[in-house]
Amino acid sequence: MEEFGWAQGFRFDANNVFAMGADGYDTLKQRMPNGELNPFKIDFAEDGSLAISLSQSYLQERVPKFIKLPIKQRASNIFEISLNQIPQIILEDGSERIFSDATLQASVMSGRLRFPVVASVSFVPSYSPSTGEISATQIKIENIDVNVPNSDIGLLPQDWREQVSQVINNILPVVFAKFVFYKIEKNWLKEILNAVNLRTKVVDGRLELIIL
Repeated sequence: MEEFGWAQGFRFDANNVFAMGADGYDTLKQRMPNGELNPFKIDFAEDGSLAISLSQSYLQERVPKFIKLPIKQRASNIFEISLNQIPQIILEDGSERIFSDATLQASVMSGRLRFPVVASVSFVPSYSPSTGEISATQIKIENIDVNVPNSDIGLLPQDWREQVSQVINNILPVVFAKFVFYKIEKNWLKEILNAVNLRTKVVDGRLELIIL
């Protein structure tokens, strides 16, 4: 008999393919069910570091707790930019950064025109030893896509586009700075009180956090 699983270092998760076999036997190849086994996992590694694994859906479910909608801001006297939808968390395998797409709405104050603006944001997890919180830092706007529909005003003037981009660059870093990925419980916090380094990486669609 052989035991294998999370405790033995086998990190099975949704859609992972696994195979079992032995000499003289056929090899059984299967895929894990399309449902997360655990939204978050936490354990001590052999070197004493704390290992935390968070799923994309776990992170997504936490976003509304820290982002209160709607959020609005004006650009001079021409535009009002509003965030009315919860941003979508995106995990890219192999990356140390977390990505998110936020859809905002730009409205001309005259009421003549409304159009969506999609902004791509990325940030890096940071650990605070005093609070046990892992939050978003190094927040960066990766791209802003201004999508103006066909209308009688023609193409959006360049200075208007710049104003829209400026407001979004003011709004989103403040919004994501409030986002806390995870807060370590007090009993765990005592064990890693002197830890200062955080290593992050997205592996198999999950955010892996190692606190050293």
